[in-house]
Amino acid sequence: MPRTRKPIPDLDKRLKKIFADVLDVMNPAEAARELRLPERTLRTWLDGKSTPGSAELLPFAVAGINLHWLLTGEGSMMLAAERPAVTVVSSRPLPEGVERDLFAVPILADASGAGNPQAIRDDAIEGWGVIHTRWCPPQHELAAVFVPISGDSMKPTIPDGSLVLVDTAATDLDSLLGHPVLIRTDDGLITARRLFRAIDGQWAGIPDNPTLDNPPICIEDVDGNKVIGRIRSVHAEVK
Repeated sequence: MPRTRKPIPDLDKRLKKIFADVLDVMNPAEAARELRLPERTLRTWLDGKSTPGSAELLPFAVAGINLHWLLTGEGSMMLAAERPAVTVVSSRPLPEGVERDLFAVPILADASGAGNPQAIRDDAIEGWGVIHTRWCPPQHELAAVFVPISGDSMKPTIPDGSLVLVDTAATDLDSLLGHPVLIRTDDGLITARRLFRAIDGQWAGIPDNPTLDNPPICIEDVDGNKVIGRIRSVHAEVK
């Protein structure tokens, strides 16, 4: 039987506050486009018929929303007014204004399953990393997030235990063909695969290390498995 989640008191009021104060939109349809969530799913939360799964909270975390506030009403709505400023400290001479090419990126606490999909916990952000603008377009700064990966389906490209930089603003399938991507499955979990298109036009996420435990994942057009971002870089310990 599917798991039943308990209703979250006043979740609809907090979602509407996010729509107005953070996303600057007036209705669920516009909010769904901004958050890259199915409108039908968002409306069920507003109507109290269902509640967000942990992977479905990822777009809110990327937008800087305090997930504890969203789920409980406690604390501040925003994690911070803006992402932390980056200050470079070095013993060697550095060009003036080098900080302009760097920006801070939130690090999620839980792993995305690169083998079997895993859920991202509700407490989401555990810290911040710093990247150079060459690794992610500056206009996508607020859409970038670090996600830890567990599993072997993307070996050797993405080793087990890696930290990957995901650009959640990059979701156009044609431009992502052949690239590693993060996929949200229709049961609300996330996993990593490489995007391909079959002869019949069907999009699919294919593992770099195909086994019986690492099957392909079909990408659906409506309310199914969806690409939620491009994996732009991999950060792993050299062994």
